[in-house]
Amino acid sequence: MSAVRPVTRVKDSRYRVVLDAIDQGFCVLQVEVDASGRTVDYRILESNPACERMTGFKGVQGRTVGEVAPQFLPLLEIYGEVARTGEPLRFETQSPALGGRWFDVYAVRIGEPDERQVAILFKDITYRREAAREREAALQGERDVRALLDAIMESASVGMCFADRDLRYQRVNRRFAEIHGLAAADLIGKRPDEILPRLGVRNVDLMLRCWREVIETGEPVEVEMEGETRAAPGERRTWQKQFFPVRQGGVIVGLGAVIKDVTERKRTEEALAASEARFRSLFELGHAGIAISEFGGRVVLANDALLRMLGFSRAEADQLDWRRLTPPEHLPRDDAMLEELRAGGTPLPYEKEFVRRDGSRITVLISGQLLPGTRDLTLAYALDITERKRAQRALRESEAQLRMLIDNMAAFVAMLAPDGTLLEVGAPMLRIGGLRREDVIGHKFWECAWWQHDAEQQACVERLVGEAAAGAVIRHDVIVRTAHDGRLSVDAMLVPVFDEGGQVTHVIASGVDVSARKRVEMALRDNETRLHQAAEALREADRRKDDFLATLAHELRNPLAPIRNGLQILRLAAGGDAMMERTMDMMDRQMRHLVRLVDDLLDVSRITRGKVALRREPVLLNHVLRNALESSRALVEPHRHAVHVHITTEPLMVHGDVDRLTQVFSNLLANAAKFTPREGNIWLTATRQGNEAVVSVRDNGIGIPPERIGRVFEMFAQAHAPRGSDGLGIGLALVRELVQMHGGSVNVSSPGQDQGSEFTVRLPLVADVEASIPEPAAPEASPLVERAFAPLNGSGRPRGRRVLVVDDNVDAAESLGRLLTVQGHQVVTCNSGRDAVALARSYAPEVIFMDIGMPDMDGLTASRLIREQPGGSAIRIVALTGWGQAADRRRTREAGIDEHLVKPVSTESLRKVLAFSEARS
Repeated sequence: MSAVRPVTRVKDSRYRVVLDAIDQGFCVLQVEVDASGRTVDYRILESNPACERMTGFKGVQGRTVGEVAPQFLPLLEIYGEVARTGEPLRFETQSPALGGRWFDVYAVRIGEPDERQVAILFKDITYRREAAREREAALQGERDVRALLDAIMESASVGMCFADRDLRYQRVNRRFAEIHGLAAADLIGKRPDEILPRLGVRNVDLMLRCWREVIETGEPVEVEMEGETRAAPGERRTWQKQFFPVRQGGVIVGLGAVIKDVTERKRTEEALAASEARFRSLFELGHAGIAISEFGGRVVLANDALLRMLGFSRAEADQLDWRRLTPPEHLPRDDAMLEELRAGGTPLPYEKEFVRRDGSRITVLISGQLLPGTRDLTLAYALDITERKRAQRALRESEAQLRMLIDNMAAFVAMLAPDGTLLEVGAPMLRIGGLRREDVIGHKFWECAWWQHDAEQQACVERLVGEAAAGAVIRHDVIVRTAHDGRLSVDAMLVPVFDEGGQVTHVIASGVDVSARKRVEMALRDNETRLHQAAEALREADRRKDDFLATLAHELRNPLAPIRNGLQILRLAAGGDAMMERTMDMMDRQMRHLVRLVDDLLDVSRITRGKVALRREPVLLNHVLRNALESSRALVEPHRHAVHVHITTEPLMVHGDVDRLTQVFSNLLANAAKFTPREGNIWLTATRQGNEAVVSVRDNGIGIPPERIGRVFEMFAQAHAPRGSDGLGIGLALVRELVQMHGGSVNVSSPGQDQGSEFTVRLPLVADVEASIPEPAAPEASPLVERAFAPLNGSGRPRGRRVLVVDDNVDAAESLGRLLTVQGHQVVTCNSGRDAVALARSYAPEVIFMDIGMPDMDGLTASRLIREQPGGSAIRIVALTGWGQAADRRRTREAGIDEHLVKPVSTESLRKVLAFSEARS
C-alpha cells in the first residue's frame, strides 16, 4: 500500500458550498495498488453530505472501502482504469448493497497522475429507471391496442371505410381496397366520384346522395348495388352497402361505410357479426378504462371497465365529467397533458386520482392521445393502480413496523450475511452492549464487543454462525458482555434463511436473556416440596368437600320432604279448583327441579371421585327412551313444546345401567326444553348405524354461539346459557361422563345463536340381540302394583295400612302422616328411634317409614332392634332419609331395612311401597 497523499482540494469556498448543497453524491478516492501496480483498494479522501446520505457512510474519511464497505470493491478496476488512463468515464450501475438502487456515475481523475485520485459524481436514477420501464410498458400497451385495432379491421371479411364530412376517405381496410382493385393509399384523401367512375363502378351519384343524407340527417342508410369491380372484371355481384354517421361528442364528424358481398349472404352476415363483435371487444378489452372525452371535461364515450372503476352504471354514463371527478390538486397535471396534446406531443403516462361516485378515491395510471381526425377529443386509457399503491404503502409501513418491532422486542435480534457480517441489529441488543449501530454494522458478528471478553466464547459464536450458514438451525446458551463489563446468560438461536434454490441468503440471530432462569429453576426445586404438601392439603380439602356436599344434600332434602308432603295433601284437598291445581303444578315443578339440582350435585361428587358403579345388564334402549320422555313430561308440557319422536321399531339392545341411561336422556330432553322458547319443537330420534345405537335430541331453541360450543360439556360452565339459566351447569357434564362410562360418545352441533342445537349420543350395541332381550315377567309376579290400587269392598280406595312414621323433623313426620291419613291409612308418628322401637312393639305397624339421622338413636340401630322383636321380621321398614349415596344405601341394607327412599318422596313412590307391603301381607 502506498502512503496517503494529500487530496487535491478545491480551495475556493464558493465551490465547496456548491458541492455541499447539491443533491448529487460527490467523493474523492485515492486508488491504492500493490507492488505490481494492480488495484487492490481505494481510500475515501473526501465526500459531501449527499454522498453520506446515499451510501450511509459517515465519518469514513481516511479509511479504505475494504474496511467500511467491502461490497463496493467490485468497482476497483473501473476507478483504477480512470486513475491510470486519465480518461473520464460515465456509466450506470445497480447497487445490491444499497437496496438494488440504480446510480448514474461520472468518474474523472484529478490532480497529478501519480496521485491516483479520482473524483466521483453520482446521482440516484432509480426513479427514472422505474419511470422509463413503466412508460415503455404503457407505450407498448398503446401500440398493442392500435395493432389490435388494425388487425381487426384488416382481418374483416367486409369492406370498411371512414369518410369525413367532405366525403373523403380517411381510412379503408384491406378488403375495401381489394374490392376496388386498388391499394389503400390510392383511396386515402380522395372522394368516391374522383376514383370509382374510372374503375367502372356505377351508381356513384346514388352513393354520394346517400352519404350526404347520412351527414345531414344523422340517420343511417342501407342500399344494395350491383355491378362489376376491378378486382373481378366481367363478374356481376350484388353488394349491400351500409352508411352510418360517426359522432364525437354528439357532433357528426363523418360517416362509416360497410360493403358486403351478399351474393353469398349468409356467410357474409356471419363474418360481419364476428367483425362487429371483435370491434366491440377491443373497446371493452381487459381491465383498462377507456374514454373518449372533450377537453372541457365531458365524457363522450366510456367502456364498462371505466364505469366500474368510477362506480357508475351504464345508464349514468352521460353524467361523467372527468374534471368534476378529479381532485383539484391533480387538475394542473391534467391541463399540462392537454397542452402537450394540442402542441402535437405525446405525453408520458402519469399517476392521478379520481373521486368515485361514492366519494372514495382511486389512483390510476393514465395516458392519452388526441382522437385521430379531431382537435378537441381525447382518447384516454386509465389503469387502476389503487391496490398497487396500497401495497407499496403497506410495504413501507410493514418495514417501519418491523423496525419498530425489532427495536422494541424484549428479545435480541440481528440479521447476518452467510459469512457472518452483521447487516441489521435491534435496539435492545445495542443497549445491552452500550453500542451504536455504526459500531457493529458491517463487522463480523463474533468480532463485535459482545464477545470480546472471552476468546473461547468468540470462537464458539464463530463456529455456530458457520453451522447456521451451512443450513443448520442452532440453539445454544452463550455469555454476552454488557456495557460496563457486565455479563448476561442468553438462550441464543441461529436460523438460516433459504432462497428458492435452497441457498442460504441470511442468518437470523435471536436471543433471550435467561440469566434468571437458573435462579428460577432452583426456586422451582425448592417449591416442589411445598407443592407436594399443598397437593396433600388439596386432597384432604376435596374429601371434606365431598362430605360437605353429602351433608348439604341431606340438609336440603329434610325441609323438602314436608313441603312435598304438604303439596300432595293440598292436591288431594283441592277438590278440582283449577287455580289451585295450576299453582300446585307450578310448585311441584319447582320442587322437582330443586331435587334434581341436589341429585346432580351429588352425582358430580361421585363421578369426580370415581365412586359411581354402574349396574350393567342388557337394556332395551327403546324402553329407556320412552321412560326418559315420560320423566321429562313435567318440563316439556308447561312450555307447550311439540315433541316429535322417531324411535326405530328395531330392538336397540345395549349393555348398561337403566337408571343412568334414563338420567342421560332425561337430562338432554330437559336441556332442550329449558333452552327452547315457548311452543318450540323438540325432536327425539333413535336409529341403528352399524354396530351403534345413535340417539339424537334436537331443538329449535336459542342455539349455541360458535365461541361457546367447545365448553358445553364443561363442569359448571353453563356454556349453553350465555344469558344465565336456572341450573348449575352440571347436567351436560354428567351426560358426557355417564355416556363415556357406557363406552359411548356424545357430541353437540349448532348452526349458531337462535338456530337450535342437536346432541347426538352413540352407544355400542349388544352383538346377540335376541339372546339379550330379557324374558317377560311371569303373570303371577306382576300384580304387586295393581294391588296397591285395587278397590276395597267396592269403595274405589285401597285397603288402609297401619303405618308408623319416624322422623326427628316434626314437620316432616306430621306432613307425611297427614298425607297417608288422607289416603285412608292409619298413621302414628314419633320423633326418635327409641320411641319407634317401643311403638313397633305396642302398635304393630305393617309399614314403618324410618328416618336415619336422629340424635338419640339413629334409624339403623332402631331398625335392628325392631327386627329382633317378635313379629319384627314381618314389618316392612322403609328408610326415608336425606342421605342417598351408595354407602348410605349399603348401610340401610345391612341394618335389615327393606327399601331406601331419598327425601322428598313422591306420591307414586309411597304407593309402590304400600303395594309391596300389601303383597307381603
